[in-house]
Amino acid sequence: MPEVPTEALIACGYTLEFRDADAGAPAIPILGFELHDPPQSLANFGLDDAVWVKLLVTLPLALLDGEGGAVWQQTLPNDTTFTGLPLFAQAAVLSGLDGLSMSTPTATTVGPN
Repeated sequence: MPEVPTEALIACGYTLEFRDADAGAPAIPILGFELHDPPQSLANFGLDDAVWVKLLVTLPLALLDGEGGAVWQQTLPNDTTFTGLPLFAQAAVLSGLDGLSMSTPTATTVGPN
């Protein structure tokens, strides 16, 4: 009988790489299966940025490296109902003139093992 895994994965998970921000700035990536339409404006907080990704999970805060980049990896459940779904990602960087900058959202499609 095959061994039952304690944490099911789809392949190696989802990797998000972020580059070209302020070196050493803290950043938080956001993952979700949907986009806000229209995006959520942060103008009420005195910011020019907008959040496009409807929150599913935030990955751990990381300090960007000397070139302003970071890499995060998130595992996905080994559940075929996720196959074919779009997975959206966006990063919030805590730096810059207004104190917060949102990256451009990206999208990929969840594939099977």
